[in-house]
Amino acid sequence: MAATTGCPVAGWLALFQAASLQDLHAVGPRAGRRVRPPAPAGPQRQLPAWCGVFDGYNLHAGVVIPARDRAGLGRLARYMLRPPLVGPRVERQPDGSVVLTLKRPWANGTTSLRFAPAELVARLIALIPPFREHQVRYHGVFAPNASWRKEIVPRPTTEAE
Repeated sequence: MAATTGCPVAGWLALFQAASLQDLHAVGPRAGRRVRPPAPAGPQRQLPAWCGVFDGYNLHAGVVIPARDRAGLGRLARYMLRPPLVGPRVERQPDGSVVLTLKRPWANGTTSLRFAPAELVARLIALIPPFREHQVRYHGVFAPNASWRKEIVPRPTTEAE
């Protein structure tokens, strides 16, 4: 098992992750500069009455598939299993840039972000978890060598107790 530090991709992955966390472009003509939001979008579309929205999720209850309509069921399943970055959320602009529309507006009112194609790929690469590394890391009192860890983490009970 080779260490991740010896992997040539690890340096690039670290660069992309660092740039993503700092809201900077990692590659392309704007490398090192902040991501800029495009011009404000138009008015928001109202959802029909049979749609419900809660905590960032929505439920569309207006689709009915008859019992024996296998083709309709297949279309609905393909629609439900589609990837999150397709269709109207990702748009290629005439100048070659890519506009990613956010699911919900950020606290500062930003509704979409503009990237060069290579910059968007770099941001998506930053989401790839590190190869052969733990996905959950504990800090503070939950860290493996924390002096107070034994006071906080419950121990299994023995049969004598």
